[in-house]
Amino acid sequence: MAHQISLKSVGCVFICLAAVLWMPAAVYADGDLDDTFKPGTGASSAVYAMAIQPDGKVLIGGYNKIARLNADGTLDTAFAPSISLYDSVYTDSLVLQPDGNILIGGDFSKVNGISRNGIARLNSDGSLDMSFNPGTGASSDVGSVALQPDGKVLIGGNFYRVNGTSRYGIARLNSDGSLDLTFDAGKVDYWVNVVALQSDGKILIGGNFTEI
Repeated sequence: MAHQISLKSVGCVFICLAAVLWMPAAVYADGDLDDTFKPGTGASSAVYAMAIQPDGKVLIGGYNKIARLNADGTLDTAFAPSISLYDSVYTDSLVLQPDGNILIGGDFSKVNGISRNGIARLNSDGSLDMSFNPGTGASSDVGSVALQPDGKVLIGGNFYRVNGTSRYGIARLNSDGSLDLTFDAGKVDYWVNVVALQSDGKILIGGNFTEI
């Protein structure tokens, strides 16, 4: 099962073959494998999330935490953020910002040894962006992250609080990570798996909920 598919500008398609090979692969538009992309033995466990940088490098996240591959599939050893042991970055929760910084969401409590519950932002070198501070963060998993054009960040998941304030399943953060108190969707009765933005600014959510 492929957890995520991303397009590459040169006509290739990247596929996260999480359940089968635990590694990303690149295929051409006709389905042939791009054998110039060689991730070696791949990740040590499932890859759930992927984003392609403008320079061709590939960010991957999952139960293996988060890593960056060079355009040829080799590991970028200069990029080595640390996420709390046994935790994950989820499928729709790895977002590359226009400035090169990286939003990550998932089931984690620390990034690079600093408390970050479920949501964090990395600098382009993998260090924690300290200017993005969500406080106590989400009370449970963040399963999806979406970036608005104004820099605000939508998060969806299985949480009921964000930074100590009641927010059920969906919340919005300001560009500095603080909770946007002007956005309150009320109570979503179960997990929000995916959050997406329409061109008119309206927000689509999907998940296991039955009422809002």
